[in-house]
Order: sequence, then structure tokens, then C-alpha cells
Amino acid sequence: MQKALPSSTELVFLFANSSAPMPQAKRRKDGTKRSHGEWASDNGFRWFTVDTLPEEWRSESETKD
Repeated sequence: MQKALPSSTELVFLFANSSAPMPQAKRRKDGTKRSHGEWASDNGFRWFTVDTLPEEWRSESETKD
């Protein structure tokens, strides 16, 4: 996915719940499943949640609430 983007473009994910398991994820020996956040980190993507999104990336109408 990253290779298809221009070098000046970064794909950043915004997850509602970064700890939610990936669809079709296999259960690990410890009983957990791979999360969306783990997948993004392992594949070199930056990601945020609504709570961790940088202030400067938020829209004006959202920051006024």
C-alpha cells in the first residue's frame, strides 16, 4: 500500500478502537488476537485514536466543542 503512494504522501490510520481484533485474525497461544494497532505498527504505518490525534490535525469545529 505504501509503495503505491507518492513519496511525499503518508497514509495514517485513525482507529475508533485500536485494540479491536483484526477480522479473520487467528487466536494466539495466549488467547489474544492481533489488533488493528499492532497490524499498523508492524507494517510501518502511523496510527492514532480520537484521543491521541494531534490537536493540529483536528478540524476547527471539533476543537470548539
